[in-house]
Amino acid sequence: MSLRKTMILVAAMMFLLPASKAIALESITCSDIEWSSAVTDRIPDIKDACYDVVERNGKVMAKIKVKIMNMDSDDITYRFIRPDDTLSGVYRMPAS
Repeated sequence: MSLRKTMILVAAMMFLLPASKAIALESITCSDIEWSSAVTDRIPDIKDACYDVVERNGKVMAKIKVKIMNMDSDDITYRFIRPDDTLSGVYRMPAS
């Protein structure tokens, strides 16, 4: 797999950690993420694609890997690379 075709994304996906849970960032794992239905309805495989949880600019984000299958002027076709190196189904995102 070429570096050109693989992209590491730190995705600020909309997920909620319960306000009652006072968890230090070091102890938050992918399994602690409660993905919003707005995200999981559009991208069901996102739950299984999380590698790590990181903080960027004061925001907690999920770290994911994506294999770019095709890029053109209309859209980007990609698959998530799961932590076990298997690939998700194919997704499309508008290029603009």
